[in-house]
Formats: sequence, C-alpha cells, structure tokens
Amino acid sequence: MAVVPLLSACSSLQPLSPPPPADNPLLTALATEQALNPADSTPSGWWQNFADAQLNQLVDNALRHNYSLQASLARLQSSAALMRQQDSDLYPSVDLNAGKSRSWRRDSTSDQWSAGLTASYELDFWGALAASRDQAGFNLYSSQAAARLQANTVAAQVAGAWFGYVKEQRQLVLLEQQQQRIDAGLTVINARFQRGRAQVSDVWQQQTLLESINSDVIQSRASRDIYYQQLQLWLGDSAPVAGQDGAQLPDIHDAHSQVTLAAVSQRPDVQRAWYEVQAAYAGVAVAEAARYPRFTLSASYTGQAPQLEDVFDNWMANLAANLVLPLIDGGQRRAQLDARQATLDATLAEYQQSLLAAAQEVQQQLVREREQQALAGSLNRRLLLARKNEAFQSSRYAKGVGDFLSLLTAQREVLALERQLLANQFSAVQTRIALYQAVSHGRFSATETAVNTFSSAAQTQDNSDL
Repeated sequence: MAVVPLLSACSSLQPLSPPPPADNPLLTALATEQALNPADSTPSGWWQNFADAQLNQLVDNALRHNYSLQASLARLQSSAALMRQQDSDLYPSVDLNAGKSRSWRRDSTSDQWSAGLTASYELDFWGALAASRDQAGFNLYSSQAAARLQANTVAAQVAGAWFGYVKEQRQLVLLEQQQQRIDAGLTVINARFQRGRAQVSDVWQQQTLLESINSDVIQSRASRDIYYQQLQLWLGDSAPVAGQDGAQLPDIHDAHSQVTLAAVSQRPDVQRAWYEVQAAYAGVAVAEAARYPRFTLSASYTGQAPQLEDVFDNWMANLAANLVLPLIDGGQRRAQLDARQATLDATLAEYQQSLLAAAQEVQQQLVREREQQALAGSLNRRLLLARKNEAFQSSRYAKGVGDFLSLLTAQREVLALERQLLANQFSAVQTRIALYQAVSHGRFSATETAVNTFSSAAQTQDNSDL
C-alpha cells in the first residue's frame, strides 16, 4: 500500500504557466514601465494614504460587518470544505457495519448478529482523483480572489461615499458663504434703489441669484443624505457615521504617472480569472483520465453468529481487486473531453480579456488623474481672474459708472467657478480612489485573517505545487 501515494503523485497535474502578454499597446505600455504600485505604499490598506482617521475607522468597520463581504467569506468557506471533500478521495475509506436479523418459523424464532469492517481504495494511476483535488483547490483560490475583490469594492465604496458626504458638507459651507455675499450685495442694491440710483430689475435679478443658491442648498442637502445612506449600506450592522462638519477633502497633488504590469496582474479579478483557467485545465485532466481503466482495491472482515459475543468467532476475510475498463460508450467520454477542452479555451481567452480590461482601466484612471491635475490649475487661475473682475465691476457699480448686468455676470462666474473647483477636488479624490482600486491586490489585514483561516485547513499543498 505504501507505493500507491507515489503512483498518485507521479500522475498529479503539471503546473500551468500563464501565457505571455498579448501583443496589445495597453499591456506593452505597462510591461515596459517601472514604477511603484501606489496601492502597496500602505500595508494595511490604500485608503490610509488619504490620512483621514474617520475614513480609516469607517473602512475598518465595513470590512468587518459588510454583508456582501460576509457572503463572499461564506462562499470561501464552502470552497474550502469542497476541497477537503475532494482530498478525501485520495485516501482509503473504511466502514464499520453491524446488524441484527430475526427469523420466524412456525414454532421457533432465531436471531442472527453480524458485524464487520470494509475498506476500499481506488488506485489513481491516471491522476483523475488528484486532478479533481487540484480543480477544487483552484476553485478555492478563485474564491479567495473573489473575497479580496469584494473587500476592495467595499473599501472603495465606503471611501467614495465618505468623501462624497464630506464634499456636500463643504458645498453647504461654500453655499452659505455665497449666500452671505449675495445677500450683502442685495442690501447695497436695495439701498441704491431706495435712493433712486438703481432700477427695480437690479433688485429682482439679485434676488433671483440668491434664490438659485437656495435651490442649490436643497440639492446639496439631498445629495449629502444620499451619501450618508450609502455609508450605512456598506457599513452593514456597524454604527453609522456621525456628522463631521470639519472634515476636509484630501488635496490630491501628486499624480501617479506609471503602474507596472506586475501590479495589474495582482488584481484579484485577474487572479480569479487565472485560477478559473487552471481549474478548467484540471477539468481536462479529469475528463482525459475517465477514458482509461479504473483500479479499485477492497477488503472486508465480517462475522455472523446467533450471539453477539460470538460474532468474530465465525469470521470471514475478503480481499478483491476490481478493474473497470470503458469499451463502448457511444463517444460520451470523448465528447466530455472535447467540452472540457473548449471550456479551457474559453476561460483562457476570458483571462486575456480580463488582463486587457484591467490594463485599460488603469490607463484610463491615469489619464483622468492627469486631466484633473491640469484642470485644477486652470480653474484656480480662472477663479483668481474672475474675483478680480468681480471686485472691479462692484467698485464701478458702487460709483455709479458701471452697469448692473456686468456685475451680475461677474458674480455668477465667481459662484460657478468656486463650485467647479470644489467639484474638481472631489473628482480628483474619486479618480485616486478608482486608481487605487484598479491596482489593489485586496489583501487587507481586516479580512485577510478570515481568508487565510478558511483556506489553510483545506490546502494540502502550497501554490507552487498547484
């Protein structure tokens, strides 16, 4: 029996190497660049790069209490159990059986006790059982990647909702400041109107501008409440976020211009796609082995007697070897092998596509980040010029040499640019979150413990063996 594991080991699945990157400009650009992965700068999680203590607490709570992530971890636990189930097929099975029967005749009754041990073991000459175990292992790794992908999604959603909440809080403060300025201007215009130095239309237009800000306040409060509800959604059963009127949006001033192909390959969705390729590869091996004979060893030790204590005084031992050789199946096994091979080809193509999609997503976020950086500079310069023009037009109007329409236009431009600048700052934060998410491996300390706990009990060999 000691030689059997060696035979099984010799027939285990050979490792499958990732295919070379496709000849595509998206991958070529990443493969030739050398840069630090921005998501690796903080071991515990990329969101800590924003240096926001409240955000850190929110993400930490979400990673512990989010229901979607808990569901992913439960599916991971299920995959670990299925791998243990497949692994058990590599070992002999032993059963203990016992029973009692009673027979009746016309004038007598007799009892018969029976007991015994039976064992069976399939010799895995062609690697079918080992390949099935390997397939379950790759499915386990795919579930690991899915859990990390969900953890990364939870972190990104919480970060986006939190900074959206902060942005609307900042927006409300800005709108309040704008209301005060426009209201002060309305007081001046009313005074000029009372002295007959302004027309009533000037008053009405200034009131209209003030009321438009009131409308924006209503929309901003609604948006803030929606972001608050999004936080509650992703936090699960943890405590909701408290109001943080003093929180600020982070200043995104350092643009990441390069990301390596190696960083993209560590994305959990890309890794998940590759594990699905390996699982399909193992499925081909299972289908191929099904075309060859199956060898099974079985042994039993049984006894029967009218009295229980005499059962093993009347015993019988049995040892058998069984061979099952498929002869004619109408092409069923060959068709199954062809189907598994087609599945492998499909998953391999899907892996290549997922790698391209990941590279495109990273490149897109890099372009957007550079755009936000350039746009922020342009908006700041425009706002500086607009404020100078507003001050100039206000001075002319106060002296009675300027018209109110020019002042109103200048005021509206300043108000619009102030909001655009805040919106640009929020867009820059969103882009940075998307960039971190696009290159993050998802191995966060808050969830990695659970991932490793569910996986370690099921793994009978490490990644290199698989």
